[in-house]
Amino acid sequence: MKTLAEQGYMPMMEAVKKCTGQEPHIQTVRRWVKKGVRGFRIEAKFVAGEYITTVDAVNDFISSVSKARLDKQGGAS
Repeated sequence: MKTLAEQGYMPMMEAVKKCTGQEPHIQTVRRWVKKGVRGFRIEAKFVAGEYITTVDAVNDFISSVSKARLDKQGGAS
């Protein structure tokens, strides 16, 4: 059985920084995990007192929120 690290899990803020190149406030990212945006949440696990996630999960979240925003504005092709 693979460990979480072998499955690509890392601290949540590290994954967000790898995907976006930015460091949003920790509370913003926790909100993305707990409440979500436009009905989408970052898939994450709470392990040893912190959230961990994968780069793929963050990319999926960003893509889903962006697509929903474009669809709402009528800009998707």
